[in-house]
Amino acid sequence: MDKPSDDDADRDYWLRKAAVLDRIALDYEADGVHHHTADIAAAAARQLIEIDYGGEPYWPENPAVLTHPRGYVRQEYARWAKNQ
Repeated sequence: MDKPSDDDADRDYWLRKAAVLDRIALDYEADGVHHHTADIAAAAARQLIEIDYGGEPYWPENPAVLTHPRGYVRQEYARWAKNQ
């Protein structure tokens, strides 16, 4: 089995971090609680997007990604989870 590269590990870290922060933010939003978690989740999502712009095969090509970075995290996490 091949050892994942540092880039793969970095992407997995930010993907999983952004996904958990997104879920926490969604819980707050569902409860009608205004909390800074949504901003933190969006910042983590933007970090993932920045990593994905840097290499293949992950390219956040859609302009909506910049407007809704947490949606990109959901898409990429679903793809990641399916392949585990």
